Amino acid sequence: MKRFILVLILSIFITRSHPAKAQGAPVELVRAGQTVQTFPTIQAGIDASLPGDTIRIQGGTYFENLVISAKSGTASQPITLEGRTNETVTIDAAYEPLTKTNNLWRAEPGFGQGAYSTSVPFLSARTGDETTTYATLVDGTLLWTYSTRSYFDQLFSGQGIYPVRANNRVYIRLTNNQNPNTVPIYIARSQALFMAGGVNHWRIRNLKFRNGTYAVIFARGTGGWMTDVVFENLEVSGSSGGIRVWPTVDAVTIRNSTFSLGWDANWWWSDVKEKHPKTMEGSGISLLGARNSEVAHNTITGYFNGIDVQGRNIDVHH
Repeated sequence: MKRFILVLILSIFITRSHPAKAQGAPVELVRAGQTVQTFPTIQAGIDASLPGDTIRIQGGTYFENLVISAKSGTASQPITLEGRTNETVTIDAAYEPLTKTNNLWRAEPGFGQGAYSTSVPFLSARTGDETTTYATLVDGTLLWTYSTRSYFDQLFSGQGIYPVRANNRVYIRLTNNQNPNTVPIYIARSQALFMAGGVNHWRIRNLKFRNGTYAVIFARGTGGWMTDVVFENLEVSGSSGGIRVWPTVDAVTIRNSTFSLGWDANWWWSDVKEKHPKTMEGSGISLLGARNSEVAHNTITGYFNGIDVQGRNIDVHH
């Protein structure tokens, strides 16, 4: 039985890697209504922020992995991370050199017709949830990840990649034997694009987040509760999980956002369960161990599970 892509609009009620320089304009740190500093990277703005500050990002594409650790605002002065109004801000955790047309892929005739490979220097260092490699095309189409050379030779799920951690290489075969040097390929560099731990009183809004392995956004309470964090007006894509928030969180809001994964509708359920290197049964929104929280007005497409919510006093509605 083939798996069909789920399109879900929720309307129910339930009780660090090194960043590349951004292609856009500088990141602004706004304090008391005035720009007090500018930065070439978003992470630098985050690191310099204080309670009540706004890290405001001008339109452009930023290849970074963002980490917020033990940095908090206050109930009356939250810290805000936002894209400028009416400007598109894309933050991408993909390996930047492969996102442009290039000559980094070399032909590998011994791996079959249309096979190529390239060096991806971070593969061998991955552990745990980072070990599965995910790749997408510029339109968000997810490529199959083949776990063995035999599977890659068979190409049973169509175009895809075969990562070999031992030599830090990724092998690829595209539809119609297309040369990957002529198209952007997005390979996620880390467990998540946006990681937050032990933080309170944040507002994250008006941003496009792309690519990760375990999730695009991974936020968790560490050493205590994560409290009063709002995610809104986001576009999230490119990982088995859209946003994963757990395990001890209070007053978390996820609203007015879209979460999408570019699955191929022709992939077989049995192949996904048995032949993919790691289960792909992720959720667009996963909110676990939560209390006094809200999930509202979100659209989720292409995940195995639309939403996974556990806790108490959680409102999920349209």
